[in-house]
Amino acid sequence: MGCEHLVIRILTKPRRLRLSRVPRMLAPNVALLRSYGITIESIRKYLLTDVSPFLRNIDFFEDAVNKVEEKLGISRHSPQFFSGVYLLTHITEKTIESKRKVFRSFGWTESDIATLSSSSPILLALSGATIKKKLDFLMNELGYEPSYLSKRCNLLTCSLEKRILPRHKTLIVLKEKGFIKMDYLLESSLSMAESRFLKKFVLPFKEVHGVYSQHAGISLELLTLGSSKTNSKAA
Repeated sequence: MGCEHLVIRILTKPRRLRLSRVPRMLAPNVALLRSYGITIESIRKYLLTDVSPFLRNIDFFEDAVNKVEEKLGISRHSPQFFSGVYLLTHITEKTIESKRKVFRSFGWTESDIATLSSSSPILLALSGATIKKKLDFLMNELGYEPSYLSKRCNLLTCSLEKRILPRHKTLIVLKEKGFIKMDYLLESSLSMAESRFLKKFVLPFKEVHGVYSQHAGISLELLTLGSSKTNSKAA
């Protein structure tokens, strides 16, 4: 790889690695990906994020790589390819199938599940209980359909307690009071950084300070302070 510097960075990352695996498994697994036409730049970028999928027996690693395309439907050239590799090198097929069963229990078709897993395979790494809890809220309380959710992964990747619920409850109050349009979509707010959401939807409206504070776990004092700073800048 021409990457002594890269190897040093991997070995010095603050994580517990079995150092004996690095020379024995890293090189052949990288070579395998290169033989599949995956660029060295893509491999290098992922290695610096997480080396663990590469520290596997070459046969196991090759089987996982092939199944990313065959069973998850993710092209080796997709940005989600390495997420698929991570999934299949860390979680058994039996466990993944148990997650699929949860989706089926909510009326998801095989096509819906395939669409979701190919665009965000890491969702299948969530616990079955977490998936069930999110689907129960999004489908049974908010009325989303599987075909809609399967194409909008952020609704499932975001934390229900820390992001979805606080923002949903806040937007509901803002809509009821006429501060924002009734057709403003929840998923549009989920992609916002916390600071931006606060600045746009919370701090300017005292009517939602209590709601957001209750569901997000932020004290009213902090919200009041933030609101004062926002108003002083506007003045």
